Amino acid sequence: MDIDKITSMASRLFFGIALLTLAVAVLEKAVNVLGYTFLKFYSPERLLDISVTFAMFILVLLARQIRQDVRARNLGA
Repeated sequence: MDIDKITSMASRLFFGIALLTLAVAVLEKAVNVLGYTFLKFYSPERLLDISVTFAMFILVLLARQIRQDVRARNLGA
C-alpha cells in the first residue's frame, strides 16, 4: 500500500466519523429541546467539537494531496 491509498482511506474514514458525530449531535440537540436525552456522557456541543476535529484532519490530508499534485506538475513541466 502506498501513502496515497492510506490517506484516501483515512480521509474517507474521518469523513464518515465526522458525518456520524454531526448527525448524532443534531439529533441529541433536537431530543434535548423536547426534554429528553439519549447520551449521558457527551453534550451536543462536545460531539460537534469532535466532528469539527475530524473535519480538520480531512482538510489537512486534502491540502497535503493538493501540494503533492502541484509539486508533481511543476516538476513535470
